[in-house]
Amino acid sequence: MTFTISLWLIAITGLIGSYLAWRIEWISQSRWFRWGGLALFNALLVLMRLSMETIELSGGPGLAFSIVLSIAAACICWAPFIAFFMMHALVGLARSAVSLDNIRSAPSYSQAEAAAVQKDFQKALLLYHHAAMEHPEEPEPCRRMGELFLELKLPDDAIASFQDAQKRQKDTDDQLPIVFRISETLADCKGDVQNAIKAIEDFVSQHPEVEGREYADERLRRLRARMAGNSPAERESPK
Repeated sequence: MTFTISLWLIAITGLIGSYLAWRIEWISQSRWFRWGGLALFNALLVLMRLSMETIELSGGPGLAFSIVLSIAAACICWAPFIAFFMMHALVGLARSAVSLDNIRSAPSYSQAEAAAVQKDFQKALLLYHHAAMEHPEEPEPCRRMGELFLELKLPDDAIASFQDAQKRQKDTDDQLPIVFRISETLADCKGDVQNAIKAIEDFVSQHPEVEGREYADERLRRLRARMAGNSPAERESPK
């Protein structure tokens, strides 16, 4: 009975792992999934081996043939996953051989974009979140999450995502548009004009030579006028 249960465990987990490997992209791209799956496969083989030791094979060649056939069927369930693992291992070796490991590969956003177009924001956020985890050097997944949080009327989450995107962005000049977005969210969504001003002031004080400084100064002028309650034209939020 124990051996039969072991075979069922191997077969079921193999089918699940194989399906995820070839059908769900963001899971299959994870290192933990590939190496964890291989470790699980090896652990199940050990379990099967231990179970076999408890079986009396005195039932004749018919029983032995049945056991071998069952083992083969269970292992076949893992075959697609093992093929997937080997393919990625070979690709990794090929990249190392031609020194491509330092080339940064941006994540794919096609599925998340499609989900956002269909207004399935939760799915889009989940996909962007996994892209951000898989590519910690990329600011774009966090920036896109911020925009989706704004669609969901969650300005605090949007600001946190924009701030994460700013931290990931290594180029100071490219950080400024993200700072503008943080400032706009504070002013327009939260009505916190004072901190909207502070967000830009803090950035330009740290990076006074940033490209686009004149745009930052203009936005500050408009925000200060808005806070002071000047004419309606001056109260418009910066665009």
